[in-house]
Amino acid sequence: MRSQWKVLALSEVLFLAVFAGWTVYRSFDPAISHTEQPMDMAMLSASMRTEFAPPLDPWLSGESVSYYYFGYWMMGSLANLTAVATPVAYNLALALIPAMAAAGSAGLVYNLVRADGGRVRIALASGLLAAVLLVAAANLEGLLELAHAAGLGSDGLWRWLAIDGLGGQLPQLSEGWRPAEHWWWWRASRVINTFEGGIGIDFTIQEFPFFSALLGDLHPHFMSLPFVVMFLGLCAAHLADRTHVTPTGDRLAQVRRSHGIIAAAGTWANAFALALPSLLLPALVLGGLGFVNAWDLPVFSAIFLVTAALRARLTHGPSPQGVVLSALPTAAVVIGLAFALYSPYFASFTSQFAGIRPVAEVGTRPVHFLIVWAPLLVAALPMVVWAFLATRI
Repeated sequence: MRSQWKVLALSEVLFLAVFAGWTVYRSFDPAISHTEQPMDMAMLSASMRTEFAPPLDPWLSGESVSYYYFGYWMMGSLANLTAVATPVAYNLALALIPAMAAAGSAGLVYNLVRADGGRVRIALASGLLAAVLLVAAANLEGLLELAHAAGLGSDGLWRWLAIDGLGGQLPQLSEGWRPAEHWWWWRASRVINTFEGGIGIDFTIQEFPFFSALLGDLHPHFMSLPFVVMFLGLCAAHLADRTHVTPTGDRLAQVRRSHGIIAAAGTWANAFALALPSLLLPALVLGGLGFVNAWDLPVFSAIFLVTAALRARLTHGPSPQGVVLSALPTAAVVIGLAFALYSPYFASFTSQFAGIRPVAEVGTRPVHFLIVWAPLLVAALPMVVWAFLATRI
C-alpha cells in the first residue's frame, strides 16, 4: 500500500471524477420517462421489493421474472442497504456503472503495461486511455453529423452512406457547432442498416457505453461492463500464473508407461486439484456475467478458453497435445463451475429465445463497419504493427 499509494489514489480520483460527472449529468435529466427506462425501472423496483429470488414479474402478477436480473438485484441491494429511494438509485446506478468500468479498465491496462516492463508514467497514460476508449469514446457517426450539419458532402454521398435520418435537406447548425436536431446523437447507435426500396430492413442496434450512459437505459449489457473488465483482469492473471499447472502430455505418457493409466489419471487429477482454488474466482465471475447479461456467457467463455490455451502453450511449449490436455479441461472446469455456482438461476431460467441461425438475408457494409469500429481499430493498429514487426519465427 505504501509503495503504490499514488497509483491507488489516482484510481480513486478517476472513479470519483467519472461518478461525479455522470451524477451531475443525471441531475439535469433525472426523469425516467422515455425509451425503455420504464421497463428498467420496473425491473429495479421488483428487485428492491422482493423477499425471495427470483423477483416477481412486474407485468404478470404471481409469475416470476424471466430475465437475467442480477444487475438489477445488485443495484437494488446496494440501494436498500443505503436507504436510497428507487428513482434515485436508478440514476445513481447510471453513474456508478461507467465509474467502475473506467477505474477497472485503467487498472487492468496499467498492470498489463507494468508487467511488460513499461514505466509507471506510460502505464498510467495507457490506463487513462483505456478508460477513455471504454466509457467516453464513440464511433465516427458524430463527425458525419457535424459534416452534414455544416453542409459538407453531396446528396449522392449521403445516400451512399445510407444512415437512416442523415440525408435529405441539410440542417443548420445550432449554437455554432452542433446539429439543431435534439436527438441527432441517437443515430450513432443505428448506423448499420440495409435498404430496399427506401425501406430499412435491418435496423441493427450497435450501442456503445457512452451512448448507453447518455440515453439512460439501465440495461443488462450496460450493467455488465465493470464485471466484464473484472473477468478480463482474472483472465490476465490466469495467463500470468505459472503455478499449479497441469502436467504435460509427455509427463502423463511417462507416468502411464511406468505406473499405468490409473496412476496417470491420478497425476492429472492431483495437479488439477491444486489448480482448482485459482479457478474458483474466474468461475464465480463468469457465472455472474451470465446472470447479469446472458449474452456475455458464451463470449467470455470463449475468451477464457483462448486464455487457457495461451497459458498452456507458454507452459508446455507448442505441443498440441500439451495445449489440449491443459486448456480444454481447465476451461471445462471453469465453465462447469460457473453454471454450478449459479445453478438455482440457470436451472429455473426460461426464455423466448429459441435457437441460433446465421444472418443470411442482410449484411454489414464495409463502410458501416468502419464507421462503428474505426476509432478502436486506429487505437489498436500501432500495437498490431509493432507486434508483427517484433515477431521472430
